[in-house]
Amino acid sequence: MERVQGGVCAEHCNEDLVSAYAELRRRVGSDAPVFVLGFSLGSGIAAQGAGGLRPPVRGLFLCEAFDSFREAACAVGVPRWLTRIVPDIWVTATTMAQVQMPVWVVHSYSDELFPLNMPERITKACGSWGELIVVKGLAHNEPFLTAAETYWRPVMERILWGNGLESCRVSASDRRCGPAHECQSETRGQP
Repeated sequence: MERVQGGVCAEHCNEDLVSAYAELRRRVGSDAPVFVLGFSLGSGIAAQGAGGLRPPVRGLFLCEAFDSFREAACAVGVPRWLTRIVPDIWVTATTMAQVQMPVWVVHSYSDELFPLNMPERITKACGSWGELIVVKGLAHNEPFLTAAETYWRPVMERILWGNGLESCRVSASDRRCGPAHECQSETRGQP
């Protein structure tokens, strides 16, 4: 992969997605089923770029996602009156209305950064392609810092389902959780 010079900007982030996907496809081949996952800031990048990747991806996971970069800026403390200087990029809720692939939006009730109404708007924009998976008890970065099974198990279940493999999916009422968290997952929408 080619190293991009300069600071972080939306264009570089979007180029990195395309470059990483091309390298992955080179390694696994064009027929292997591939899913794209974006976490937090990466959710906006993944949402914007996944529909244009070739060969097409099997599905998209948006984890701890925001509905637009400007709304995310407000969520982290930028006063609303200043958002006009925040780039109007990664408008995930709008982008998802155009996507024609399964989209799973995974979010924790305990995310102190992005409120649950953001992923709800994203899922609604996906229409029948979207499913909201709500997990309890994890702060914004905790899913990747702790690799919490309660967060990642539903992701793996959807990957198995998306590959036509025997799924280990269980209903939310049958889900068993470790002692660290209350029973965790709730789904809304269709896979």
